[in-house]
Amino acid sequence: MFKAFFFDMDGTLFDSMPNHAAAWEEVMSKHGLTFTARDCYINEGRTGQDVIQHCVWKKEHRQASEEEIWSIYEEKTAAFQRRGGAGPVAGVPELLQ
Repeated sequence: MFKAFFFDMDGTLFDSMPNHAAAWEEVMSKHGLTFTARDCYINEGRTGQDVIQHCVWKKEHRQASEEEIWSIYEEKTAAFQRRGGAGPVAGVPELLQ
């Protein structure tokens, strides 16, 4: 019988934020949009679609199309995956032992 369960929703067990931040910064820059690693941490919890919409509005004062949003988000996902795995959040290995 299990005594406990852990669910990892990005950042619970593994520290994936540095990879997310680098991927967002890379892809947004490629599209002429400003979104730094710091911005990624500040906006943690927002959906990718919302982040893209916000950045497009901030720069161009227009709504991004669904196609544009999904294209940028797919690029961000690929950039994130190229970065490989993430290390554990500090203290998690000891807690699990």
